[in-house]
Amino acid sequence: MARLFQDRRSKIPVNQIVKDILDAEFYEDTRGELWCPCPFHNDRNPSFSININPSSLKYGLYHCFACGGGNIVNFTQQLKGFNTYEEAEEWIESTYLSNIDDEWDTVEILKRIDDSEPLRKTLKDPDLPHYEVSHPGNKHPWMYKQGLTDEAIEHFQITYDKDKEGIIFPHEVKKKIVGWQTRDLTGEKRAKYLNTLDFPKSSTLYHGDCECHNDSDYIIVVESPKTAAIMWGIGYNNVVATFGASINEEQMRLLWKYPNIFLWFDNDEAGAKATRAALNLLKDHCEVYIVPPVNVPKGDPADVPYEDWEYYLNKAQYYVHWRG
Repeated sequence: MARLFQDRRSKIPVNQIVKDILDAEFYEDTRGELWCPCPFHNDRNPSFSININPSSLKYGLYHCFACGGGNIVNFTQQLKGFNTYEEAEEWIESTYLSNIDDEWDTVEILKRIDDSEPLRKTLKDPDLPHYEVSHPGNKHPWMYKQGLTDEAIEHFQITYDKDKEGIIFPHEVKKKIVGWQTRDLTGEKRAKYLNTLDFPKSSTLYHGDCECHNDSDYIIVVESPKTAAIMWGIGYNNVVATFGASINEEQMRLLWKYPNIFLWFDNDEAGAKATRAALNLLKDHCEVYIVPPVNVPKGDPADVPYEDWEYYLNKAQYYVHWRG
């Protein structure tokens, strides 16, 4: 995965690169946005803008009302004619970054974060309920039919509640169980999934305590805990779930620390809306890639044959090129 825009964003001389590549008349507004006619389509008016204010969280991001947006690396790739994103990164590094003092830049980055980055909400333990699972270790054929492995069942403490005839998916935050979802197996309840009282659905992510493993630099975001557990069991450790298609900023803030996000929601209208909502809350903080719903033959990613997951993830589109 590409790293230049995350790791060395503040070093990239965005203003200089844009003016070196484009032969155009520019004007800068009070927010540090540089405006000019869009270089990507036949444009007479200044509909293209790129942020050149190093203290802004949008530094290096561009937008056109007609074409969409991206970052300075995408800009360079397209206008210099590079075949890949990585080639554009290498050109920027060799042309503009070879003589920059790394130590100075680290100090400057920290100063900018202290001065300009807004405070982010953090979860406090007293704000969350605390539960213990009363039926640990019970298994049911439904688990295996869905594709859950023994390793995943143990890791996520998934269990069968004989009394309620349901599968319990405990939800942990900071090593504490803060509630669970019960998957009804009777077909008689008002909903397939029922939550415990005060379940922190809108402020947490299932498997949200995970970190990037094996030197990989991405997180996969899906809708359901079951899907996340299935994917984890097959080896995709960097996966979290949103407890459905309702997306909010508090959840997405938890993902801002990751450089690359892959959104893989269900192939239905709710999933499409969730993708758009998540994208709007992530794109200014992470590189966002979208597994196009049209490429998934069934609704839930867990319905796709496991051997095809890598294929679909490799088909993920950088959000600038995605049209949902």
